[in-house]
Amino acid sequence: MAKNQVMERVNLEKIISKAEELGASEVEVILMNTRSREIMGVKDRIDWIIQSDIVRIGFRVVIGKRVAYYGSEVSSYEDAIKALEIAIKVAKVMNEDRYWHSLPSKLGKGGNVPIYDDKIVKLSTDEASSLVFDGLKMLSSKSPIIEPVGLGLDMSEVEYVIANSYGGLMERLGTLATLYVEARSRDSGKEGTYSDYVVSRSLEGLKFHELISRVKERVIDALRAKPIKTKRMDLVFEPKVFAGIIMASFLPAITADNVQANRSPLKGRVSKQVFNERVTMIDDPFKPFFYGSKPFDDEGIATRVKSIINNGILETFLYDHYTARKESKESTGNAWRDSPSSRPRPWATNLILNEGNASIEEIISECRECLLISKTIGQWLSNPVSGQVNATLTHGYLIKNGKIIDVVKGVTISGNIYDMLGKNLDVIGKGLECYMNVCSPIVKISNVIIAGKE
Repeated sequence: MAKNQVMERVNLEKIISKAEELGASEVEVILMNTRSREIMGVKDRIDWIIQSDIVRIGFRVVIGKRVAYYGSEVSSYEDAIKALEIAIKVAKVMNEDRYWHSLPSKLGKGGNVPIYDDKIVKLSTDEASSLVFDGLKMLSSKSPIIEPVGLGLDMSEVEYVIANSYGGLMERLGTLATLYVEARSRDSGKEGTYSDYVVSRSLEGLKFHELISRVKERVIDALRAKPIKTKRMDLVFEPKVFAGIIMASFLPAITADNVQANRSPLKGRVSKQVFNERVTMIDDPFKPFFYGSKPFDDEGIATRVKSIINNGILETFLYDHYTARKESKESTGNAWRDSPSSRPRPWATNLILNEGNASIEEIISECRECLLISKTIGQWLSNPVSGQVNATLTHGYLIKNGKIIDVVKGVTISGNIYDMLGKNLDVIGKGLECYMNVCSPIVKISNVIIAGKE
């Protein structure tokens, strides 16, 4: 990678010295360079291509127990100093944080993990555009009529550098790619839609042809999708769908900020049984090319593998430096930021529900009557404070006596994650897939309420 000239000129150690001259007790500086390309295809053409190369700086400035966060885009060292001066002014008028301890003093790397794929960087814009155009052609069909609604390929290269008053410079370089596919079908007066996406740090991880083929197949199935009656049923969740449910209903409950604010039902339950004994979850920052993989967290603290749930027993919460010091503990290396200028908070690296042995074919073959959940919306409205799960099925399959007999949409799923992975857990299968940084295999849950037509 050719070094960005702004990244070359902005000397973080010099900025830290300047901050201390201006009255800062402590200062943390983050510099992030994002180079991205976005290509969107619509119907039978490339609709737009956007390329950008943006450098952002973020500050956490401390004066006594007054803490301020500020950041901006920068194009020179002078821009960085202007942003620093604003951060100092903001810190001076902040209320004191009685829980403030200090910035992290022990920065380091937990290990090496592949998060950079040079194929993403070396793929030319013309080659990427050809991939998108070829994908549009793969989606199209005359009988039944299939029309691509959109096919987007986003690729980025991100350099993240962090230092504070106690040390640095910690640097990591990663890539990220997202493939989004949406299609519409029409036949005999009926219409159907289907969309899907994949996020990966490697080009190979996008599984380009596999994703397009799945969307094409399911958008045809969508032509005959309809609701079914309200009842209790056994549900078979495809991996990415269940990962999304875990993210919405469970992951916030294991972050220390929510626990400390009494927003988690798991407060006081470390070393207690919270799930079925077959459930094991780890937080693993070293999975090659996974979305959340990183050698150090967003505060520069070394990451490590952690057992979150072991045979159903809760073993730890996730901490950043601030929440850890509130309990006189060490950070678990789980600080996460929305942007260089945002306040860090605890979050998972890669939260992974361990796989079982059963394949999707084996699970389906054992179904007397099940609903295969392939796509949902609204799961983000689930309540992690109670564990309540809410989602609307937009695409699924009704299974009877081991065979798919119909396509289903428009029913709501209601349950509780602690029941789903507790007394109602039937099977944990294999075939790990990820919804951003939460990963799950296929899972079968018994006795779940679905609300459809009366």
